Amino acid sequence: MKRITQNSFTGIEALTITETAPPIKTPFSAIIENKYTPVLPWDWLSEKGQLQSIHPVNLPTTIGFSFAGIVREVGLLRNTNLIGKAVFGANPGGTAGELVNSQIPPLLFEIPTGVDLQQAATIIGGADTAWHAVNDVLHVNQNDHILIIGASGGVGQYLLQLSKLHNATITSVVSESSQQFVVKLGSDEVVVYDNNLENQLNKFNSTDCY
Repeated sequence: MKRITQNSFTGIEALTITETAPPIKTPFSAIIENKYTPVLPWDWLSEKGQLQSIHPVNLPTTIGFSFAGIVREVGLLRNTNLIGKAVFGANPGGTAGELVNSQIPPLLFEIPTGVDLQQAATIIGGADTAWHAVNDVLHVNQNDHILIIGASGGVGQYLLQLSKLHNATITSVVSESSQQFVVKLGSDEVVVYDNNLENQLNKFNSTDCY
């Protein structure tokens, strides 16, 4: 089995592709054929050793936190109905490999019909963060006018779409190349930070406070 291994806390330069034995199935295992491993802030901060205080690791280690793939085997204490299902999830022990041994059931989720693996791979570290902000922290509603800085990013584009579901008014701050993208996602106003930013901000009146 191929996996991407981190050998020192010096960033991407310390990553290598290695051959390892297949994961050992336990009663709690779901063995997933991994299709997508997104790159999250968790990953590049870990590669530089900046998360040792909250997630200490011993090197070498397999990188990656989340994944999306197909369940191929399960252990005796897992639901056999999972076999063949498309799933996404998180695995603190590393996910950048051909197979993921998921042994923590709360961190594995079936992918709904109509959502493909590539889309599902963006949920952890993107959609989940945005969902928590919109629904649990901000309680966004139709009376809100929300400014999203980096609205075309992994979290920002979900913040935009989830806020629009609550009929909020959205002002997005993005680069010129992302302007049309956030308009398609539903942004009501766009501030292009790399093209006459001062002139754009002067167009907003005193009631536009975020």
